[in-house]
Amino acid sequence: GSRLAAGLCSLEELTQKEDADGTSLASAMRSVDIDPLRASSEPWDPAQWAAFLELHIEQGSVLEAQGEPIGVVDLVSGSTRLRLQVRGRASHTGGTPMHLRADAMTGAAEIVLAGEALANDARHRGTRVTVGQLTVQPGSITTIPGDVKVYVDVRDVDSDRQRATAAEVVSWSRAICDRRGLGLSVKVLADASPVVLPIWLRQVVSRACRGCGVRYRVMPSGASHDIQMINQIMPSGLIFVPSRDGFSHVPSEWTSAAQIAVGTDVLAKSLVALDADLA
Repeated sequence: GSRLAAGLCSLEELTQKEDADGTSLASAMRSVDIDPLRASSEPWDPAQWAAFLELHIEQGSVLEAQGEPIGVVDLVSGSTRLRLQVRGRASHTGGTPMHLRADAMTGAAEIVLAGEALANDARHRGTRVTVGQLTVQPGSITTIPGDVKVYVDVRDVDSDRQRATAAEVVSWSRAICDRRGLGLSVKVLADASPVVLPIWLRQVVSRACRGCGVRYRVMPSGASHDIQMINQIMPSGLIFVPSRDGFSHVPSEWTSAAQIAVGTDVLAKSLVALDADLA
């Protein structure tokens, strides 16, 4: 959505991007009466906007741990997303001796652990490497996996370190597969650089916090947000409220109404200040 709003997503991309069932994003949009051609050709006009502010839960546990009600975000992590397809040989689990196997799953498992080791290396301090999804074929308990797709997310606030870590993940994966006699293909699914948010807009939000008598912390965001796209066409800022236990994108995600109210007060005061300053 924010990529469309910022004019950063073409009709061709909407047509080519498909879900696991092969349904294109353009087709899905049409199914709910959204015209993909119009959506991709009519972005927001930055001349009609002075700035953009987003209020969001932290999706982490820093604010809760420090007892601080507001986070003023100074930069947003970049993200490189990879699909590593490990190819082995599917065969029967009982009929194939261990020394004759080409098990794509054991190769994938080693890749997962290699990614964790890379992220924990002192050279990559602050880097996050996560495997959040695996697809295994043929998917039978009695069949050695012949094909495993490993979906990797590399995040960092430093763009050079982000790309270097992603390259190392690929290099280590190739070495693992070569040693195990497995094939490997790599596809970059997405690559977004870290975004430094405007200092003056952070200062507006910080003053709003002080005006509301609210303690705040200037902090980075490890998660991606709409402002990464919107900031490319207009000045953008991001305000965090706490997440209980850092949970996000799960049913246990929770922020209290009182915490949301504090965030809303800071947002409103920031908007009033922006209106006065930029009028």
